[in-house]
Amino acid sequence: MDNSLTYHTFLDFPDHSFFSMGIIVPQKIYTALVPFQAQPSIAFVENGHMGVRLENALNNHFEALEDPASTPLVTDKSRVMYRVLWPGYEPWSDSSHIVDNSGLPISRARLAFSVARIVQKFMSDVRYVGSSELRPDWWVENVRYDALYLVELRHVSTGSWQPVLRLAF
Repeated sequence: MDNSLTYHTFLDFPDHSFFSMGIIVPQKIYTALVPFQAQPSIAFVENGHMGVRLENALNNHFEALEDPASTPLVTDKSRVMYRVLWPGYEPWSDSSHIVDNSGLPISRARLAFSVARIVQKFMSDVRYVGSSELRPDWWVENVRYDALYLVELRHVSTGSWQPVLRLAF
């Protein structure tokens, strides 16, 4: 990803074939206030396509998720902050545990579940908040949760990750 960009877009991805199935939610990219060492993005692939359906993740349906048991390195902390910068809404964030009860990092499947829950909470929190977005297609009340996919998580600051989401057509 080119750090000079200000939005997540389909141009960030070398394989554009999955865009026949939707569009990247045009979130602004969160800008860290202090320098940090960025970690690689964590990609999610389901049925050979970029992105895991949030509804599947929320319902623990991971049969089609690639490498669900792997434990992607997120941080050495026990919690991370997830940041959502949805078009037309104030920046929103919430934190979640990224270690299990034994202190080990959570799996890719559990990470997808955690993000799915965070995005659902975001949508619930802002559903009745006015949007400054001129395009009503991006107003949260007009977006179906079951049409959203988690494409990847991007490390945007120390302890903070931003989900890149795809809206299916």
